[in-house]
Amino acid sequence: MLLQKLHTPYDCARNVLAECHNEYAKSYAQALLTIHPHDLNSLYTQMLYLLGNLQHWRGDGAKVTRDKLRELIASYRTIVGA
Repeated sequence: MLLQKLHTPYDCARNVLAECHNEYAKSYAQALLTIHPHDLNSLYTQMLYLLGNLQHWRGDGAKVTRDKLRELIASYRTIVGA
């Protein structure tokens, strides 16, 4: 079950912490929450790590969260020039 609308990387991270059972993904989500919003390179990198650890997470909330992370990663990629 999706807890909230996902607009930012922080929303995605909070959803992972609330719903996902993968401890590695949770640790990456927790770390993402500590990154300053203006540190785009770090946010981009942390989103990549987080998404990589969500591949076995199942459910409606999982799909929505992964899709939003992919969308955010694509938009951040153009900003950071990766």
